[in-house]
Amino acid sequence: MTWLAAGAAGGVVSVVIPFAISRLVPNPPEWPIAVIPGLAFGLLLGALLHLSGPRPSWRIATYGVASTVAHHLAYAMALGFTKETPGWQVGLASGALGAATLAVSAAFLFPEARTVLHVGTITVLGALAGTLLHPALRATWAGTEWSLLILYVPWQASVALASSFFFLPGTIQSRGK
Repeated sequence: MTWLAAGAAGGVVSVVIPFAISRLVPNPPEWPIAVIPGLAFGLLLGALLHLSGPRPSWRIATYGVASTVAHHLAYAMALGFTKETPGWQVGLASGALGAATLAVSAAFLFPEARTVLHVGTITVLGALAGTLLHPALRATWAGTEWSLLILYVPWQASVALASSFFFLPGTIQSRGK
């Protein structure tokens, strides 16, 4: 349950910080929404990875970087296609891209994540949760200020929870040992 809560918290942070920056800084840059969600997710899950078992610090730090890069790729893809192809398909594809990038990165970094089941599960959940991009954007265009919570909280919570099944002792990753 801690991983689910951390993912949800990451989703909230992912919206609150860029929103605050947009309110406090005149002509705010675009980078906060492109960077902060991945960074928040990577830092929170990195902390949980550190607490859940002995892992080299460099791998955990690299996971945070990978999370930031994965989100930026998904964000760039969504931004590039949303105006031309509005709809759930853009969220499905960009959610899958971000999740697959993160899952493959985790597989390179952590032995317990080196399974097709891990990469597949994370990618499918990321893709499904990514379909929430369309209702989040519709709410944004309608003037709802906190609408990106519709996307970030479920996406980060579901991917965090699914990740816990591979990283926590006594779950999927330890059964084959």
